[in-house]
Amino acid sequence: MPKQDSIFQRLVSGGRVQGNHSDLVRWMILNHDKFAEVLAPIARPGWNSIADELTKEGLTRKDGLPLTSEYVRVSWWKAR
Repeated sequence: MPKQDSIFQRLVSGGRVQGNHSDLVRWMILNHDKFAEVLAPIARPGWNSIADELTKEGLTRKDGLPLTSEYVRVSWWKAR
């Protein structure tokens, strides 16, 4: 029987646990409650401004390009 800790180390080191989500979607999932709280009182969020701020924090699209408003909006839909 294989060691249980070795399979988990391989999964994490191989990136398999991260799945197919972008860093942005993973960030949104991890910070879901806080981000949702910020967006809650806003009827129509300014996705351009949000994309700019998240890009300043170092988040990018899966292909490494800067975030766009549409990419952020769709990513938030996926994260919810």
